Amino acid sequence: MCLGDAISFCPDHELAFRELVRVTKPQGHIHLSVNSFWGNYHAMYTEKSREMGVSFDDAKKYMETRVLHINGQSTGCRSFTMKELSKWADQHNLSILKSFAAPVFPATPEWYEDPVISKEIRDIQYRYCEEENIMEFGNHLNVIYRKER
Repeated sequence: MCLGDAISFCPDHELAFRELVRVTKPQGHIHLSVNSFWGNYHAMYTEKSREMGVSFDDAKKYMETRVLHINGQSTGCRSFTMKELSKWADQHNLSILKSFAAPVFPATPEWYEDPVISKEIRDIQYRYCEEENIMEFGNHLNVIYRKER
């Protein structure tokens, strides 16, 4: 299991993924969680990101490198697309058992404080987290792979 975006922060993410595959037993599972390219892209345009100093040049650099930048400095955090994660399955003889995103519905802190709205947000998250057209906009992409041999 590789949760918490560990591969997103590895300088050589392909080597890290190969190592996950190598240490997984045949018929074993890998649950990979990484930062979502489009989820982070949209997050760069929030008021909070602007307050942190995310600039147009940072957004441009992100599009070129897929690595988040703030105030011209790399965070070292790389983002991925489902296409990339599916390609890894093909390259390493893995099958994808499930893919989903979390969270897919942006919410304000005030909404989470309201118990009724908070429950509705959770329901929306579960309802849409596996929708292909929405998944890429979640903050994190999750894939559960099975190693065939």
